[in-house]
Amino acid sequence: MELEGAGLVARAKEVKRNHRPGFYRIDVLHEQNLFAAMEAVSYRKDHYFIELDEQN
Repeated sequence: MELEGAGLVARAKEVKRNHRPGFYRIDVLHEQNLFAAMEAVSYRKDHYFIELDEQN
């Protein structure tokens, strides 16, 4: 996934995903130069934390 704006491009890549946890690497680039980077971990549960609108 890439998002562009103000000359910055953010790229997110799923590095690994198991049954519940997921591991991600996010790079922010400015004109092909690495500006910032981060790693993230997610954990999936069996239910949503917010109500989803069923009409959409």
